Amino acid sequence: MKRIISLLSAAAIALSLAGCDWFDNREPAELEYVNDEVAETVEKLDEIVAHMSENFFMSASVRMSNIKVWEQLGAYYESNPDIFIMRGVAGMEISYREVGNVIHAEIFPQYEMFMKAIIAYEVGDTDILDDRERQVYDAAKRTVDANKANTTWATSHALHVYLRDSITYDKNYDDNPDAFNIYGALIDRKAVCQGYAQAYRVLLHFAGIENIMVTGTAGGENHAWNLVNYGSRNSDEWYHVDVTWNDREDGASNRFFNVNDIVLGASHRWERDLYPSATSKRLNYYHYSGTNASTHNELVAIFGNLYRINGGGALEVLCAWDLAMDELGFLNDYADAPQVSITRYGGDSLLTVIL
Repeated sequence: MKRIISLLSAAAIALSLAGCDWFDNREPAELEYVNDEVAETVEKLDEIVAHMSENFFMSASVRMSNIKVWEQLGAYYESNPDIFIMRGVAGMEISYREVGNVIHAEIFPQYEMFMKAIIAYEVGDTDILDDRERQVYDAAKRTVDANKANTTWATSHALHVYLRDSITYDKNYDDNPDAFNIYGALIDRKAVCQGYAQAYRVLLHFAGIENIMVTGTAGGENHAWNLVNYGSRNSDEWYHVDVTWNDREDGASNRFFNVNDIVLGASHRWERDLYPSATSKRLNYYHYSGTNASTHNELVAIFGNLYRINGGGALEVLCAWDLAMDELGFLNDYADAPQVSITRYGGDSLLTVIL
């Protein structure tokens, strides 16, 4: 006898048991992961689920010591919902049968729309997508083709700029369910942080850049952003990118492009044990682009160059805190600037002149 259990993840996660023949009538999965070991603990079963999502499997054939392991997995996800969100999984369904003392099961993740786009890209088959998912896939492909540059850093930054400048933060998100997903970000161009982060997740993946979504809080509210890996095969080098917080009402910013844990930790909170550490500032926007100053003359030259290029908006330069305080008078007089701010930025300070 085969049975179906659904494991759902949203505001809460529930387990339900239904006697139906859905599994018998399901089409074969596009990709299948076969596990030869018996999952005797929730940790082992979670390891299998993690392997599925990391490698974009549509289903898994597994064996469990008993059905309680699956039920314990549900309780584990209910206590740690960030794990589901990070993996792009909205829920899971399982079909199983008991053979002696072992449960033979088929697990089917219910992937979010952005993960379906990634899977279609990996499989090379867009027929697995519905109409809305196909719109997202095509928009993502066009965006990457139009913004892919000669280096990983330049491509990552260009895609970040595209999203930052093309999406409007949707303050009426209660009336727009798509504000929370990639469809809102890429098709409607209106989204909240989750939509920004999902879109950046897909664009970077299509560009061949490893990244993951992060969930936590910022400004005391639930928030989502990305971690991007610029490292080589044998050496990771992760940085945080928060496209949403760079889409500022007072002018487009780069302050949360390629930042480390120290810089981001001043304003954001996340379960650090769940994610890779970001420790370097080598590829931080201001360090890499040369918009960091160590003297008055460098500061004047950089601001002048930014003004010539941008003609206004938010002009940002990184420097030591002492230099920023010494130059406060210069900043207040710079081009009759209406607003000047000095923000702690790790061990440095970020000077912003808004024209």
